[in-house]
Amino acid sequence: MNITSLNLAEMPRVFFWDVDIESLDLKRDYFFIISRILSFTTVEFLCNNIDIIRTQFDMQIIQQVLENTSEIISEDIYKLMSETYDIPNYSHCVNIPV
Repeated sequence: MNITSLNLAEMPRVFFWDVDIESLDLKRDYFFIISRILSFTTVEFLCNNIDIIRTQFDMQIIQQVLENTSEIISEDIYKLMSETYDIPNYSHCVNIPV
């Protein structure tokens, strides 16, 4: 399954600036895809970006990635994910302004 089914036209291409988007596969690369989106999104666009990736991944998968990613995700993103989607606010947050 190709990542274009995520409707990349609605997402900033900067999320995947260093990879060949056409080579990404939703099943194989789901962790990388979700991590990158969470890492590069902003508070302003988080809900829209989550809605887009939820077309392919359920919230449990997104939460699993959020818990285990090594990408730097801002504290504001963790907090908003917690408040909006009723998931825990993980304590390993990095305080980076968004």
